[in-house]
Amino acid sequence: MLEKMTSPVACSLIYLCKCAVNRDVPDREVLKSTDLDELYGLASRHMLAAITGIALQSAGIETEKFKNAISASFWKTMILNEERASVCDKLNEAGIWYLPLKGAIIKDWYPEFGMRESADCDILFDKRYEDRVRDIMLDLGYTVERYGGGHHDVYFKQPVTNMQMHVDLFGNGYADNLNSYFANVGDRLITKSGYEMAFQPEDFYIYMISHEWEHFQKSGTGLRSVLDTYVFLQHYDETLNWDYISEEINSIGIRDFEARNRVLAQRLFGPEDLTDRDLDLLEYLVSSGVHGTYSNRVHNDVQKLGGGFFGTVRYLISRIFMPSDMVLRKYGFFARHRILLPLLPIYRLVRSFARGNIQTELRVLKDKKKKNGRQGT
Repeated sequence: MLEKMTSPVACSLIYLCKCAVNRDVPDREVLKSTDLDELYGLASRHMLAAITGIALQSAGIETEKFKNAISASFWKTMILNEERASVCDKLNEAGIWYLPLKGAIIKDWYPEFGMRESADCDILFDKRYEDRVRDIMLDLGYTVERYGGGHHDVYFKQPVTNMQMHVDLFGNGYADNLNSYFANVGDRLITKSGYEMAFQPEDFYIYMISHEWEHFQKSGTGLRSVLDTYVFLQHYDETLNWDYISEEINSIGIRDFEARNRVLAQRLFGPEDLTDRDLDLLEYLVSSGVHGTYSNRVHNDVQKLGGGFFGTVRYLISRIFMPSDMVLRKYGFFARHRILLPLLPIYRLVRSFARGNIQTELRVLKDKKKKNGRQGT
């Protein structure tokens, strides 16, 4: 069924990822017509270059780009592990509970060290100690990239460590259903060791899917997220309480997305074949890349506002007149120096034009036939 996809290189990428997570050696015949440079470009867009390179190596195929991707992922994973351990040790010493999130946990379920690439490390902690955590991060040699006013603070340490220290799992700018459900997340946690907390497997899955849905319905999300779902399901096999998961997912309001995402993951990287409906979603994921696209974001925002002419008008109004909480979240400098607020529209216009966002918006707003793979979600 994959042969129906518009991108042959995407078929090769999916095939190699499937081989890697299932510990199978790829068939060189299947890959003989694959352009390895094009494959590397697509794999990089989805943060799957390392796992793709590992699969290629197992088949005796190696290029400098993929070799470097494997080394870089191995090196960065090692550094992130060491830095996370240092931060967590300090949180333990300070008596502040904390919870490692997302890739910090998922990466350990992949078959090989460094197979899953990570851009940063996310940790949730007791929000009452936000100032104390900032002092801890500064003592550890981090610089403050962003602090206060959002659901996470951002710290950086040379050469590659980005730490996102969360006071909430979601927050301002995120969907109300997620903010409501995860508002008292501490009640859902169990103690792992010392002050380190953990989700029960079912709650980890609910959070993981909620996080994927949030990205999906905004700018889109890529193949790595559905691969994470498959790896999680393989790790926990049939031990999960699906009655509990279904009830909670339904209460959040993302039942259709969860079911469609789970089925796609199991079929895409498992033994079953895909349906046409699966392919519709898959094409959207492939075109989105790991961080989604701005064109997806514009299109999805218009649809949420009703679509058509009136949805477009509402979208344009929302872009011109920003609510104060969004100004605080996205343009903290102007929020702190309110005398400069009249200059904000000019700043936004110049920045958007320089990034090509305005051009993208105009193109998407003219295109009434864009597909986004969201049918039935």
